[in-house]
Amino acid sequence: MGCVTSKAVDASGHPEPPPTTQGHSNPPSAVTSLPTLKGASKVAKSSSSLVDALDLSGASGLSGPPKRPLLLEGGVAKPAMPVSGPTVVKVPGASYALRYAALSQRGYYPDSPDKANQDAYTIRAPYGGSADDHFFGVFDGHGENGTACAVFAKDRIPDNLAKSKMFRGDVVQAFHSSFVQTNAQMHRSALDDSMSGTTGITVLVRGRTLYCGNVGDSRAVLAERKGKKLVAVDLSSDQTPFRADECERVRLCGARVLTLDQLEGLKDPNVQTWGGEEDDDGDPPRLWVPNGMYPGTAFTRSIGDSVAERIGVNAVPEVRTLDLTPAHAFFVVASDGVFEFLSSQTVVDMVSKFENPQDACAAIVAESYRLWLQYETRTDDITVIIVHIDGLEEVVPPSSQLPGQVLAPPSAAPTVKAARSSVVRPLSPARPVRRGPSKARRASIEREGGVEREVPTGAEEVAWVPHPQAEKPSARIMSAVRANFLFASLNERQMRMVLDSLAKVPVAAGEFVIRRGDMGDRMYFVEEGQFEVLKPEPSAPASELGPVVHTYTSQGNPSFGDLALIYNKPREASIRAITAGVLWALDRAAFRGSLHKSTNRKLLKTLRSADLLRSLHHSQLQRLADAATEVCYAAGHVILKEGEESEAMFIIEQGEVEISPLTANGALHANADVGKEEGTSGSVARMSGYKRSLPQDVASKQRLRILRTPTPLQCACWAPGAVSVMGSDMGGSAGRGGAVVARGVVTCLLVNKELLQDVHGGPLATLQDHLHRLSEGPDEGGSTSSRGLQVVNPFAGTRMEDLEWQETVYSTDVSDIGLVTHQKAGNVFSLKRFSKPRVAAHQRQAQVLRERSLVLSLAPSVFIPGLLCRTSDALSVGMVLQARLAGPLVALLPDDVSEATAQFYAAGVVLALEQLHRDGVLYRGVCLDTLLLDCQGHLQLADFRFGKRLLDGRTFTLCGQPDYLAPEMIKGVGHDTAADWWALGVLIFCLLAGEAPFGNVRDSELAIFERITKRELHFPDHFSSEAKDLIDKLLVVNPAQRLGCTGVDVLKAHPWFREVDWEAIATASAEAPPEVQERLTGLAKTGHKEGGTPFADEELTTFDTTLFADW
Repeated sequence: MGCVTSKAVDASGHPEPPPTTQGHSNPPSAVTSLPTLKGASKVAKSSSSLVDALDLSGASGLSGPPKRPLLLEGGVAKPAMPVSGPTVVKVPGASYALRYAALSQRGYYPDSPDKANQDAYTIRAPYGGSADDHFFGVFDGHGENGTACAVFAKDRIPDNLAKSKMFRGDVVQAFHSSFVQTNAQMHRSALDDSMSGTTGITVLVRGRTLYCGNVGDSRAVLAERKGKKLVAVDLSSDQTPFRADECERVRLCGARVLTLDQLEGLKDPNVQTWGGEEDDDGDPPRLWVPNGMYPGTAFTRSIGDSVAERIGVNAVPEVRTLDLTPAHAFFVVASDGVFEFLSSQTVVDMVSKFENPQDACAAIVAESYRLWLQYETRTDDITVIIVHIDGLEEVVPPSSQLPGQVLAPPSAAPTVKAARSSVVRPLSPARPVRRGPSKARRASIEREGGVEREVPTGAEEVAWVPHPQAEKPSARIMSAVRANFLFASLNERQMRMVLDSLAKVPVAAGEFVIRRGDMGDRMYFVEEGQFEVLKPEPSAPASELGPVVHTYTSQGNPSFGDLALIYNKPREASIRAITAGVLWALDRAAFRGSLHKSTNRKLLKTLRSADLLRSLHHSQLQRLADAATEVCYAAGHVILKEGEESEAMFIIEQGEVEISPLTANGALHANADVGKEEGTSGSVARMSGYKRSLPQDVASKQRLRILRTPTPLQCACWAPGAVSVMGSDMGGSAGRGGAVVARGVVTCLLVNKELLQDVHGGPLATLQDHLHRLSEGPDEGGSTSSRGLQVVNPFAGTRMEDLEWQETVYSTDVSDIGLVTHQKAGNVFSLKRFSKPRVAAHQRQAQVLRERSLVLSLAPSVFIPGLLCRTSDALSVGMVLQARLAGPLVALLPDDVSEATAQFYAAGVVLALEQLHRDGVLYRGVCLDTLLLDCQGHLQLADFRFGKRLLDGRTFTLCGQPDYLAPEMIKGVGHDTAADWWALGVLIFCLLAGEAPFGNVRDSELAIFERITKRELHFPDHFSSEAKDLIDKLLVVNPAQRLGCTGVDVLKAHPWFREVDWEAIATASAEAPPEVQERLTGLAKTGHKEGGTPFADEELTTFDTTLFADW
């Protein structure tokens, strides 16, 4: 028997067997994409593609990503369902059909990599000798003999149920008898179930009636149509100490109910620290004998567990019966490995996206697996059965039982000690879904670093020089290049540069083109030969090639290595030539270089120097530069003429033009004295003769001229940088007296007047008004000068030892943000602290310094905490922030986000981005995982790892989470602040849907990127029309047409924000949503994690101790 110590109990509530192997291996990734928020997205087109992406194995050792589903039936692994589709069975007595599928995934345990799948399930359809009866069951074993216990129950419960004398009469009584009988049989068997057992969730479909019998914490959920939405209806209630009635029952039987922290004296055992919506920190309440540290079960009912039975853990099931109606779409039966991080509603929402239940099973299993690895250092076993109800029509005599209620066990049902009979009552609330990482996972994150990364392309720093290849590719290769989504947005000039940069690569048979683990910077197109892809399990050593998973041939001229053009990432597989062949290679430098517009920086400087455009921020100027059309005029060419309407703005890029008078018949005046008007730099000259000079201190470096009606015989010469705006908004047509003539060869850039008005967000006349306000100068009497006043910072000189670390609220790969107490002042602030050893190990010195410089340059605001001081010690450097941060948005949101809550935080993001963009800063951190909240629930931007001040043109650095990347970032054409508005659209979608619009947990990053660039966007039915319209306008592939880029006021005026009090949010006077305040209150009581210094275990010898000496 023996004791189960805290180290031998897993976080899901089941005692673990001793590890079968020694050592530690890296966990396999069930998905290749970065995390998305709750749930998979998009309906899959192929069942086989989903299933092939998973290795849902139940018998063999799990050492790599899942590939095929296996069913543990009778202790033998065999395929669960055919890949081609689900199984369909008829219910002839009620004239409808059941369409079902099932999958089971063995969990990952780093200390026991060969641990067997302890889940088992059974589907008996039809069942019990009747075509109208169908039985579904999932059994989750635990303890050293958990697998055997689950298989035992999986076989015996349906057998005992079918053999029961009451099966054709009192089904509820038969359920109770079968569970209790199976429990007694397990006790009498050769199985040692003293510290092992299984939970069980079962569903019997009999005609139009559904019976659900449950023991433990697995769950069955029914999807019911209510209007256009599918609502989750729990068919079972988790029997855990989270339920007050179950907690009271086992306590009356002598159980101690404590978390591990309480058991070990880390928390007060007399204070209940669980329940409600608060995160249990991966440490749920468990059951213990009065004077021992066993058995440690996190459920209150199970089959087996003879030791736990002494303290009230029994096998008496709760049974629910329900009449099926046409409103019922499907039901899900799953182990608790699914519901640890996914709510019932989330599961229903995910299943509803898939027509094929096999695809839905794969999505549920993959997302559950991913979330386990995100929040834990291991995963539970995960099993799910999905049953669709097809063709059920309205009818029917009602069932004799009350629908939707838990039925009491009949008095004749066998009971065990202190087993209290249930009463007819609504279901108890489900245990809270975990939203945050466990302690072990947080410690792992601190050791291993975060998931986001910044990979510079080099395109911003070094100008690429094209080197056209001597040999040109064939027409077939060129067609393959043009068809690839990465090149879909290139213009003909850029495409030609790409094609000219393709290099021919002859390959010999047996030669490796790509080796797993190498940093790739080349993409390849196949012209001749065959190439095999070898991919081992992720945990395999670097020298292992692995099996062949795919073969490329010349048919269709496929490509591989596409991700290498996007960012520098280690190759995930090796590719070897089977035969001699020919490849065409394109490297990242050529791809990026072909996208860079060489004149962009110069043009932006010219635009920025024009006084008329001074009120436009960087992204607006970038839009004008993007839309400019280059036109070349020969010497003497009349560019604009009297009486002609012009709907364009002319920017003189090269050469000079002159204003020449016209004769009565419209010809150039022969006697015009075409000379040069020098004018004051930055002055505004109108052809009406009105002239106004601006003060020298606001004058720009380039001339700006606005054409109006010319004075007869007046001539002027414009130099490069001059801007001409024609049209009614600026005073009517070109007038009747002159023409603009090229003086030598002139190159102009033309911008459509409608675009200029769209970018400005109002009539063009307001640009003129702004120019006039500038010319009038500042109101000297309206402001008070602060010159002569010396501001003293009371926190200057603060040392790291002056700050007492309280708790960590946010972590990245090289830094932590935590609450600290200033021991001298007594104030509580937030400290962002960078670990010197980690920074050195990850080579992030330049990134950290860039972030520091950017934070120093930012003006503090409601959304950006003020920087009080910088401090350092031997191990770390830090920035003390004037805020009390509580954690990232993803950890503090409720499971189901209301539209009002989504509007509140989306509005905060809008205002924060408005400030940053006005200052020329690109944020690139709009993400549920990166946006932070303070202790009052207000939005705070404190992570500027990916921020950048845009000085000249776009930036080409790819960074951030794949689901939030804008199309222009993926395509490598350069991006600016418009990328933040795209990310806002993704964020709003995530808040409302609980999942990302383009991410799919089974897809590779390349698949996600392709879906983003193609804008494969589908809205859930429950989205309001206003929400759909807003997201639709934010998620626009062309950044020039994206909402927000045309002015923030237009975005704020959108109907979805109708109820938002912008002034209250901008001044932080608006209260945070109540559900967020509740979670913050819970965190204030329990804390995020234990205190202490996060970098205390770092070794000084692992880095240059002079690092950041001038911090």
